[in-house]
Amino acid sequence: MYKNANDLSQLFADSPAPRRISDAVRSKIEKFKVHLFVLETICNPGLRERHWELMGEELGFDVKHGDDMTLSSMIDAGVHKLGDRLQEISSSASKEFALEKAMGKMKDEWEHVRFVCEPYRESGVSILASVDDIQVIIDSFWIHTKRTNKFKSWLKIWMPNCVMSNEFTKKPNVF
Repeated sequence: MYKNANDLSQLFADSPAPRRISDAVRSKIEKFKVHLFVLETICNPGLRERHWELMGEELGFDVKHGDDMTLSSMIDAGVHKLGDRLQEISSSASKEFALEKAMGKMKDEWEHVRFVCEPYRESGVSILASVDDIQVIIDSFWIHTKRTNKFKSWLKIWMPNCVMSNEFTKKPNVF
């Protein structure tokens, strides 16, 4: 939009009235551009209550947010004064949100997996059946988490379980 207003100013260089209008629009856009990072932050779908509290701690008072929140109310609250810190909070919220979505997607994939136990020969012991399907899902998650490098804390917790699962499924004649 700024580029269009700038182009119009150049196009109407010989016409004072239209140029004055296009210059006024360009000036308003320039003033608005200063607050774009605030708008991008407050509209971030990843912002959780803890992020708003963090902004409040940085500002020294509670930041009111909700359905009635507007850009002007955030500017009046002084959120724009946080500058780079505001963008760090927003970036952190975006990364956490992406992680939540990815973890939710992984959880949903497990929703339809059924662990079926079948008798092992005539030993009276049951073993996990369809291990190949389970192993495919585990391998898929493993590859995804290593490739994206988003899940370091999750990997630290689950790595021993995955390794144990991998060793269990590859051992012949477990019993």
